[in-house]
Amino acid sequence: MRLLGLGIFLLFTTHAQAGALTFYGQIQANYGDVRAKTDGHTTQRQALGSTGSLVGIKGFTPLNHKLDITFMNETRLHLQTHKNNLRSLSNQKQHWVGLRSPYGELRTGKQLMPNQVLTYELDRFQDQFGSAETLIQPNTTVTDSLLYIQRLGKAEIALGYGRDKDTTLSERSVRGGLINYKAKQNWVLGAGVEVKPNTYVDGRLSINFKTDKAQLGALYQHLDTQSTQVQGQDVNALLLNASRTQGNWTLKAQLGRKKDKTASATKLSALGLEYAVNPKTQLYAEYSVVKDKDGTAQLGAESQLKGQRVQATSVGMVYKF
Repeated sequence: MRLLGLGIFLLFTTHAQAGALTFYGQIQANYGDVRAKTDGHTTQRQALGSTGSLVGIKGFTPLNHKLDITFMNETRLHLQTHKNNLRSLSNQKQHWVGLRSPYGELRTGKQLMPNQVLTYELDRFQDQFGSAETLIQPNTTVTDSLLYIQRLGKAEIALGYGRDKDTTLSERSVRGGLINYKAKQNWVLGAGVEVKPNTYVDGRLSINFKTDKAQLGALYQHLDTQSTQVQGQDVNALLLNASRTQGNWTLKAQLGRKKDKTASATKLSALGLEYAVNPKTQLYAEYSVVKDKDGTAQLGAESQLKGQRVQATSVGMVYKF
């Protein structure tokens, strides 16, 4: 796959005038005061990290007037502190090549499965402490996958098949599908399903309303787990989010609830304020809380603290290029 990607890149540079090549990325950093409380005992630590920094290249080159070669290579850099030590982890999030024609686009490589795109698009607190991944199955990539995308009028259909290298699960194959339908100019309805045989069935429904100054969204997930190696049984999760922009300021909020048959409900609430210094740079502040009576509440991987109530007050910066 790496040799194929290199070949595509060299082919593109040969036909650079006919295609398009885009370098992109973002630098993200945050600092938070995180506190976990269980039965009256509070554990506190300061967390410094960067979970949203990435760099990538994407583009296409035409083979003829009806067929294009497309590609993306994206790497995400993850930095975090733990017990005064700085750890780094580089994760190649997406690496795929594809063929695009009037009959659709077929991609192969490492990429997001269709169902996970629903959450990715809705989460206004992505890469922050109040992220939807506290409740919703994380947006992971699948290796050795095939993805077919077709646009039919107002609808976008995606079908995917892949093999995951997660050796902790007995069955590695993953199959997924997604339909996005633009009901009106500002409304998008989505439905998706992902199946890993003998492991889980993940179904999601979403609705998203967006204008230049406001956004409202809702996501429902039903996760039917069929293996003891996957945490939770018959999980139902609901995520609500909203934002309002006035000038350079954006106020955003997120509420969520997750419940399964084997544990108490987990509740998420987050409130944030963003300030656009310029079109490429944003500063933000956030207050987020997760509650769980079983003491398993956790504000994402950055907190590394669990309790009946975990809260974080954080500030951060995002620079996009």
